[in-house]
Amino acid sequence: MMLKYAAVHDGAFNHTLKRGLRMGWCAWAGSCRLRRVAHMREVELWSRLRATLGGEYAGSWASTVVLQELESRTVDEALAAGVPCKEIWRAVWVALELPATMR
Repeated sequence: MMLKYAAVHDGAFNHTLKRGLRMGWCAWAGSCRLRRVAHMREVELWSRLRATLGGEYAGSWASTVVLQELESRTVDEALAAGVPCKEIWRAVWVALELPATMR
């Protein structure tokens, strides 16, 4: 199963997001649970984007709209840079002026 991003250890017990890696690539596979947590958060982010913007438009919007709250990055660029999904959703929430119930 190929993921868009998978969290992996960088050798110093830190995790970074690497594009296009397999989930099992992490050398700490037996004890590393962050891979699954990071992936689930991204899945939830994409689910919220699709629910808010529509299935096809969400991907286009995420790759083209630059958000000031993300240091002038798109959602895709922020994900690639390792910005937490919660922070990305907050920026999307502000940009789209969504109701407080969707925060």
